[in-house]
Amino acid sequence: DESWSTPINATSTTVADLADGTHTFTLRVVDHDMLSAEVTLNLNISTIKPVVFIASPTREIVKGRVVAQVTIKDQDLDGWQLQVKPGLTLDGDYTTIAEPDTGARIRELELAPIAWPTKNRVDGFYTLKLSATDQLGHVNNYTTNVKVDNKSPLVELSAPRHESRISELVQFRGVVSDMHLIDYYLEYSTDQALDETGANSAIRLPEGSNGFS
Repeated sequence: DESWSTPINATSTTVADLADGTHTFTLRVVDHDMLSAEVTLNLNISTIKPVVFIASPTREIVKGRVVAQVTIKDQDLDGWQLQVKPGLTLDGDYTTIAEPDTGARIRELELAPIAWPTKNRVDGFYTLKLSATDQLGHVNNYTTNVKVDNKSPLVELSAPRHESRISELVQFRGVVSDMHLIDYYLEYSTDQALDETGANSAIRLPEGSNGFS
């Protein structure tokens, strides 16, 4: 049979560079009386790691109940975990957000959205890690970073005091503070008794400062 390898007389050999897939190995033995015997076995070669991917969230600011969209693909998938840890480094202690039920054997999986509640998390950067293992022990990881911001901005108006009567030029003093501050402005409205429109107006405050006057 031309598809078979050349016979060898060695007691051991190394077969290298086999492609992934099913391969048939047959050991044939012949004695001096030309009597023969053989044994055959099939081996499934697999060197490909599971494919893992976090579509969202990724490199963005999140808050509240975050929905993670992930994908895991492998023909002989055995288990997976979605984990999180504070900070941007890969090393450290992770806590598990989701994983399959104990003892569940999975072949191939495209996960439904996974809920990650962040309300009780300290604001700051976090690393999400999706890992998967197949039945041959191949492991693959995918990581991404997000920034959690559940805290509302701090805003204080110290002067003038509420219900003050103003008869001359006055300075407004106050403080705004937030670790992810984007913009702030002072808004005012006219007295409808004096102005029929009662329209609101806004004063854009200088950027790059957490205090104003």
